This record gives sequence, C-alpha cells and structure tokens, in this order.
Amino acid sequence: MKKTIDELGVTFDTEFEAAAAEDVSLADDGTVHLYTRVDPKPTGFDEHFKGVPTQYRYSVRITAHRETPALRIHVHTDRELGGWYIQFGGFIKRSGGWEPIPLENATNVPDTSDVLVTLALAEGESVVLGSMPFIAPSEMEAQLEALMRTEGHVWSARVLGETAKGRKIWALETAPRAKRIVMAGTSQGAEPVAERLVELARRLTVDLTDSRWLLDNYQVSLVPMINPDGAAEGHSLLNGSGEVVAGGYKAAVSGEPCPVESKALADYVALAPTQAYLEFHAHYRTIPPGQEDHLGVRKLHLLNPGMTDIYPPETDPDYVERFNAVMRQRLGEHNDHRPIGQWWKPAAFFTPNLARLHHHCMFYAVQSWNYDTQATTGWAERYLYAAAEGIAIASGAPTWRE
Repeated sequence: MKKTIDELGVTFDTEFEAAAAEDVSLADDGTVHLYTRVDPKPTGFDEHFKGVPTQYRYSVRITAHRETPALRIHVHTDRELGGWYIQFGGFIKRSGGWEPIPLENATNVPDTSDVLVTLALAEGESVVLGSMPFIAPSEMEAQLEALMRTEGHVWSARVLGETAKGRKIWALETAPRAKRIVMAGTSQGAEPVAERLVELARRLTVDLTDSRWLLDNYQVSLVPMINPDGAAEGHSLLNGSGEVVAGGYKAAVSGEPCPVESKALADYVALAPTQAYLEFHAHYRTIPPGQEDHLGVRKLHLLNPGMTDIYPPETDPDYVERFNAVMRQRLGEHNDHRPIGQWWKPAAFFTPNLARLHHHCMFYAVQSWNYDTQATTGWAERYLYAAAEGIAIASGAPTWRE
C-alpha cells in the first residue's frame, strides 16, 4: 500500500519489511484514517483458537513533503479482534530509533479501541508509526552479528531451521551445561521481543555474581524470533504460510505435520536436557501501573505458570509448586498470576507441550506491559533469573544468594 494525500502533503506506505496496514483515507475535517489489517483465519481457527486476537498490529511509514505541524491520524482497530492491546499510545521511529509517543499526542478514541495520534513532521522527514517497536528479521540478524563480534566469547549463534520463505530461525546459546533454560520470544508477530532478547544477551555478559552463577550452572538458550516470516509480513498471529505457529507444538512433539517454525523450536527444546521452557510476550502501554483505563482494564504483567496437568505423569507436583512459588515471589505477587489452562483452556494443548519433552521441564509464560523498550528488557532479565533460581530451589540446590 502506498498513498499520497496531496491536500496534506504526506505519503503513507507499507513498502518495507515489518510493515502492517490496510488502507488510509482523508476525512473532511483533515483527519487521516488508518485501517489496520486483520489476519485471515485458517481452517479450524474458531474451534481451536477462539478469542485469540488477529488484529493488534500496525506499522506504517509516513513521509512529509512539506512542513506538517499537526498531522492527525485516527487508527482504526477492533476491540474483539485484539484492538484493546493497542487502544492507548504507540511508538514512532525516527532516525534515532523507536520512542514512545508522548501521552499528549496519543489518546484513545472514546467508546472504541481506536487510537488518535497527532504528529509534527518537518519537510522531507520520513518516520514509521507503529503500535509497538517492531523490528524486521534483517535488522535482528544485523544485531546478532554485532553481538557475535563483541560477545562471541560468551555466546554462539545456531540456525534452528528455515521458514517457508527461506528466513533463518536463530538461537543464541552460552556454553553447554548439565542444565539448560530455553527462553523464546512469542511466535506472534504483533508482540516484538527479538531486539529485547538480543539486548538481554549483552546484559548477561556483565561479570557480576548473579550472572556468573547463572552461566556457570545453566546453558542459557535464547530464541529471539521464532516466526520471522510473520514478523516481516506484518502479521499479528500467523506465519508466512497462513498457519498459527503456537498451535503446532502439540503436533511437533508428537511427530505429526506442523508449521516448520513449530518443529524447529520443538526439535531445539528436545536437543538437550532442559529444566525450563520460558515464553516471553511484550506489550506496551501509556496508562500508569495499577491505574484503570476507561474500560476498567488494569494493564498488569500477566504471569502464566503451567498447571501440574500439563506435565508428564512422572513429574513431581511438589516440584512444580516449589518452582512456581519462587516465580510468584521473584516476579511480584502484585501481578496477575493465572495458570495456563485456567484462563484459556485451549492453551493447555499448545505451547506448554514443549514442557513434555523432558522430565521436570517447567513451563512458564510472561506477558509484560511496559512503557518503553528498556523496561521490557529488564523484565526479560528478571524473568530469566527467577526461573533459574526457581529450578535451583525446587531441586534443593544453592543459588547465588547463598
């Protein structure tokens, strides 16, 4: 999509990697209406994924052909399709990278999940407006290369497989250990975490007591972007073949046909003894922590421990509870703890199946709601350390605190 609005002297386009928008139009009052794209539902979607959002992403480039002091953009979303994830705020990417749009310039449209954004653009300026700070797979690969140049003594990069469109699926891993933690970004392209996990890898190279303990006792494996086709093509949920990657893990574990991304991650988790599989989701907000929006929604971090019944029968339920107790304590009792399966029954049949690949491989998912990208990296780090400590305490081993 590429459309120039002559009356305003601006061009909107999606001709770049990781773009996501359907159309734009100009209203009589000078407001530009931007329409987000809805992922098509594959066969069986409503049966297995009822309630999963399919429209909570937008990313569009805007080029100003003359000075534009107050460009008003009404972003249309559908609350039932996921618009409530992005009903406040957004991000703008200028030459210095992604930054949150100031509160005074990004507000919710009353009685909807739509967003109204006001931008000031200089003549000739080109920016990207997005619901979240998206990163293209090619950008992520450049960041991996930069990490290897400076931190290659700590991290190595492994290709887990290729997507249907030929993009590589990467993992970062530290030196092998008897125990391993695999932490992956969500397969949903609307929740960008790749850049944050690469940054987490840099943080772990700092020689501190806790990081030394972590890397001496565990192999840390990070999978920044499991669905690069979906990320590149602007999908909220699907991969480049129109499949739901998160729905393929049960089949992958059973050796049945499934999306190539699901198989790549399942094969990787199965590769070596693994004590925890962690899934990280990222969302962003402009509402202060603990405050409610106009719809009465509190944007708390959502912490999803695995219930005992997702694990193999031989898994000790007391071990599961000891691990989850540490996670609750370290990640904060004030956050929303809802076991997988309790809040959304179908979820118990999808991603948590990766925990079935190893005896006592704990599953835990976090959906973080933050103001900025650094806070998201901080939550990823906190999450990883909590899991490492949970494994140690559940098995009676010492931690760096002891």
